[in-house]
Amino acid sequence: MGILAAIFGGSKAGAGPIRINGEEGFVDLDFPLTSAQRQTALAHRVVAQGTYEGKLLGFAAEIHSDWVEKPLEDHGVTFYWGRVTLRSIGEPSDSFVALLSRLYGSTSKAGPMLPEITAQAVGLGDDPRKLPDSPARMKLFFHSESEARYAEVFLNVDISGRIVQFHEKDEDYRENVVRALCERA
Repeated sequence: MGILAAIFGGSKAGAGPIRINGEEGFVDLDFPLTSAQRQTALAHRVVAQGTYEGKLLGFAAEIHSDWVEKPLEDHGVTFYWGRVTLRSIGEPSDSFVALLSRLYGSTSKAGPMLPEITAQAVGLGDDPRKLPDSPARMKLFFHSESEARYAEVFLNVDISGRIVQFHEKDEDYRENVVRALCERA
């Protein structure tokens, strides 16, 4: 087990409350980080898990290491393109999708979370390859090949701050975010 996993542990008993922020109409969920480890040379794995209304909710995220640096020459900004895989951790993930569906007012069926969902991702000024030494703010793109299923969310990971944020990008993506998490394409 990795050093970070030993420091943060993987115990469900240690999961604190999830913070939900609804400012400006957005639905943003901040999860306690309960586990973080370098799974292989190819990915960092973090587990976001916390309680809400007496239920345990959460998911795992694998931040892959194959990020490509793309500077915007005219703007002096660099973006990092890569992949993130969200993984179900069982009942807590199913409860996460159900809560997200409820908070979004979704009409889509909030079934169990798929075992894994891989999304294209962009590091927003942060280099995700530098986890765990610095936070990573990322935007995830679900079903980028299909306009009818397309959705975006923000996923921010701060290992030293022990927080994983699943933040809404745009209210218009709500149905498709729920569908991306629980419906096969």
